[in-house]
Amino acid sequence: TGLSDVFKNAWIAQGGTIGKVVTYNPTQPTFDTEALQLVDGNPDAWLFTDFCQTFAKLVGPLQRTGKWDGARTWGSDALTNCGTAVPDAAIPGMRSVQANASAGSSFAEYQKLFEANAQTGVTFSAFTAEAFDSVFIAYLAAIAARSSDPVAMSAKIAEITNPPGQDYTFLQLNDATQALLAGQQIHFNGASGPLNFTPGGRVTATAYDVWQVAPDKSAAIAQTVNFTP
Repeated sequence: TGLSDVFKNAWIAQGGTIGKVVTYNPTQPTFDTEALQLVDGNPDAWLFTDFCQTFAKLVGPLQRTGKWDGARTWGSDALTNCGTAVPDAAIPGMRSVQANASAGSSFAEYQKLFEANAQTGVTFSAFTAEAFDSVFIAYLAAIAARSSDPVAMSAKIAEITNPPGQDYTFLQLNDATQALLAGQQIHFNGASGPLNFTPGGRVTATAYDVWQVAPDKSAAIAQTVNFTP
């Protein structure tokens, strides 16, 4: 898969070794063969790029091998906090990595705004900051481009979300607008983080959360790692 290939290439480039890459069909009736392949050679650690529902089917076969250790197992972002919906996929000690969506200097103010306006019964989730930021990015890109044409706007996104421009958040939207109209460079910092869009249109996450499953199958952030490309 694409994500596993990206990890494999990066891991090997940094001097890591991979004993075996195992793929499986999520609809297959049993996973015992794959479980035996995964524990062969007593690996130092395992990484799974999967979803909670599918990973839960693999847990039993892995445990039956007697050679698998959840505390030495890592998961991709989709395996974060499985315990709330798929308890069988939440293995105590297991860790997963997810891009931090609450690293922005204005995140606390965004959360207050959300909670003050949310309908009864709607709970706050940090990842909503990404959708919140996108509205301001589109608006400021249109101002910078002096156009509502999507092609013209997209050409300005990296420019307005990276240094060396003056830093602004949604709390200084009017000031950011005036700066752009005056021909000045800005760096819009989102509630989710500094954004730093690449020319190809990808956000460069600068902080990642390491989640770990507790004995009661709940999960919490054990560590936040800051990354400098």
